[in-house]
Amino acid sequence: MIFIDCSSGISGDMLVAAMLDLGNHEKEIDEIVEVIEEVTEKKCTVEIKEVKKGGIKARSISFSCKNDFESLQASKLEEYLNKCLKIMKLQEKYSSLAAEILTILIKAEEKVHSKNKEELHLHELSSTDTLFDILSFSVLAQKISFLQNKIISTPINLGSGKTKISHGELTIPLPIAQEIVTSYKIPITLRYSGELATPTGLAILSSLSPEFTYEIEEPVKILKTGKGAGMLDIKETPNILRIIITEDMNKYSSDRITLLETNLDDITGEIIGYIINKLMVEGALDVQVIPAITKKNRPSYILSVICKDIDKEKFLSLIFSETGTLGIRMSKERMRVVAEREIKEIKVELEGKKFNVRVKISKDNSGNIISLKAEYDDCTRISNELNIPLKSVERKIKIIADQILF
Repeated sequence: MIFIDCSSGISGDMLVAAMLDLGNHEKEIDEIVEVIEEVTEKKCTVEIKEVKKGGIKARSISFSCKNDFESLQASKLEEYLNKCLKIMKLQEKYSSLAAEILTILIKAEEKVHSKNKEELHLHELSSTDTLFDILSFSVLAQKISFLQNKIISTPINLGSGKTKISHGELTIPLPIAQEIVTSYKIPITLRYSGELATPTGLAILSSLSPEFTYEIEEPVKILKTGKGAGMLDIKETPNILRIIITEDMNKYSSDRITLLETNLDDITGEIIGYIINKLMVEGALDVQVIPAITKKNRPSYILSVICKDIDKEKFLSLIFSETGTLGIRMSKERMRVVAEREIKEIKVELEGKKFNVRVKISKDNSGNIISLKAEYDDCTRISNELNIPLKSVERKIKIIADQILF
């Protein structure tokens, strides 16, 4: 698991500096600079150094080009990025990551300025620094297999006050940053003076689709910490972004869930069946309906829905609209421990006939198999075709699956 601490803000250079602090990858940075120079035909320099922010040691990185672009068509910046990626030959998922980061930036600019990509001219984002941040993060992310990890982030501190940009003096959060955090539902704080979150930093984080929280409930072991320094000096706190790589100490995987419950005493069985199906189609993790006796000795149902924490608002709205209930109980966000699951198809021979059967396999984090179970639909199909009891089919397939998969 990777934890990103953005409580002092976020920017492209802070993320890149923190990644560099995790390991010695200066050689890769030099190669990126060479590629940008080749594609843009500009002379560029990069400076990496150790600094202190609030007495805490961190890395900082600054990139600049001689006669840098003051304005650049968005489609031209996209063209430069694609040329750089073609030269660098990143793995497909990290090339896609780089492209996605720039797409997030351009779409935010398009929405704010009501222009399409061909008409849009970038100002602050037109510099080669944007290219450098996107490429550097993607390259270093590949080096440490970033995308193979669960990613968690704190809410983003955007800062507060006013700042000057090419369009004049504006209040923080600036329009592009506000558009990104709105589109990607990023939780924010507005603490400390100054612009603490840049569009590039927000776009990089958005592309990673992290889970947002201040807490890590499951036990983890810290393996490495990278600290990237921001440009500003914040009086109240060190202006540092941390990337913390951890190792899960649990035997099983976990995720964050919310439990929603409501009592229903004026609803038919047909509607209950419809609601269960609707909730599952919309992505509920589990739905239960429990018969109950409520006030005035009325027969009723308790509708219990487990959903991902980020989906709770969607399911609250759905339950209210579909049931007409007057209230829903919502548990505090909690952790669910789950076994890893996968489905494999195996070939079995029963009564002289061969069948393909899907088997659900559950494992712990070390890959040890906990249980095997043949899919019900496949077992009933075989039971009907061979005209033998379902339990007999399940038992025979279990024996064969144990021999093949254990």
